[in-house]
Amino acid sequence: MNKKTEANGNDLDRVDRALAGVESAKVAKLVRSLPEDAPSMAWRSHLNERILAAGRKRKARRSWARIWMPAAGLGTSAAIAASVFFLWIGGARPVNAVPEQSLEASMVSVHRDDVRFSELAGPGLSESDASSSQDGGRANGKWKESDLEAM
Repeated sequence: MNKKTEANGNDLDRVDRALAGVESAKVAKLVRSLPEDAPSMAWRSHLNERILAAGRKRKARRSWARIWMPAAGLGTSAAIAASVFFLWIGGARPVNAVPEQSLEASMVSVHRDDVRFSELAGPGLSESDASSSQDGGRANGKWKESDLEAM
C-alpha cells in the first residue's frame, strides 16, 4: 500500500471510533427524539409565490441582457476594427514629445511669420473702398453696362 491509502485508512478508523463513542450516541438519540415537522401549506404557497416573483425578475433581466450584450459586443468590435483600420491606413507615426525649439524660439518664429504675412497681404481695404463696394457696384443707384453683361 502507498502512504496516501494508509493515511486515509487511519483517518477512517479514527472517525469510526469517534462515532462509536458515547457523545455521538447522545446526539443521535437527541436528533431522533425531535418531532418531525412538515411545513404548512400556507408557508409552501408563500414560498412558491416568492420563487415565481424571483423567476419573473430574472426573466426580465435576461431579456435585457439578450439585447444589450450583443450590442455591446458589436460596439466593441467596431471600435477595435476602426482603430486597427486607421492604424493600418495611416501607419504608426511616432509623436515627438520633445519640441525641436524652445518656447521662446517658437514664439519669435511665429511673430516673424505673422509680420511676413501681413506685409504680403497689405493693410487691407480703406474705409472709402469698403463703403463704395457695399453698394454692389452701382454708382448713384444706377447699374453700369459691365455689371449687366456679367450677369
